[in-house]
Amino acid sequence: MKVKEQERDSKTRLKLTDTHLDVLQTIEDEGGETRVFSIATRLGIKIDAARKTSTELAEEDYLDLYQSGKCVLLPKGEEALAARGRV
Repeated sequence: MKVKEQERDSKTRLKLTDTHLDVLQTIEDEGGETRVFSIATRLGIKIDAARKTSTELAEEDYLDLYQSGKCVLLPKGEEALAARGRV
């Protein structure tokens, strides 16, 4: 089951930070899916920070985030990485 997505209007669109891109890159490096715990471990950040960042990305359709903590990269996330030259 996917985490509930919140509605955002165009005024509150997510601006991708280096941390957002690092999370997306970590998922990509893990074959397109991984867990929030693995992201936190690999990036050396707290699990709460990894979960918050992953939730923000899921709300904007860069990835799917499941209640189990599983993150799956979506095409929009792949495009964001390609646009930043990080794939």
